[in-house]
Amino acid sequence: MDFQEEVRNAHSAPDQIEDLYQIAIDSHSINQFRSAIDNLANETPDNLLYQAWKVRLQRELVEESWSSRQMAYWKIAIPIAILSGITFWILSNPDLKISDHFLALFLVWAPIAAFYVMVYLNLTNKTGYKWTLAIVACLIAGLTYIFLMSRGLSNRYQEDYLTLMIGESSV
Repeated sequence: MDFQEEVRNAHSAPDQIEDLYQIAIDSHSINQFRSAIDNLANETPDNLLYQAWKVRLQRELVEESWSSRQMAYWKIAIPIAILSGITFWILSNPDLKISDHFLALFLVWAPIAAFYVMVYLNLTNKTGYKWTLAIVACLIAGLTYIFLMSRGLSNRYQEDYLTLMIGESSV
């Protein structure tokens, strides 16, 4: 369908242009309709109907790009959530204890969650990779320090130290 001529013929009939718009949507040729409106709005800048349709279609284009970005964010979030869940599932293994009373998961859950959140934010924003790497390095350094410190202590002090690190009030 040649939308250019059809819209030109309906230059003062908003209901006909609306019908053409619905036809364009149904036939998946909205880009041709948008192109026809843009051309006619540029050819006849005094036609308020064309100008209004041009603005309407531009706003719809912005909304479409926003909704497609939102969908893209979900496509990033779901795999990250799955990886996070698998990581926490592996760490919840009762055999992964750092002492008699503490699972490794209790000590590392917050840094791991922070890591996955930072990965998501960096993939969606596509900026700040250097800061993320620096923060992840600090998280790894802190965890390494806690593990090494707890291994070097006697059993009595090791339990007290880990209790403080995990934040439990009773053992």
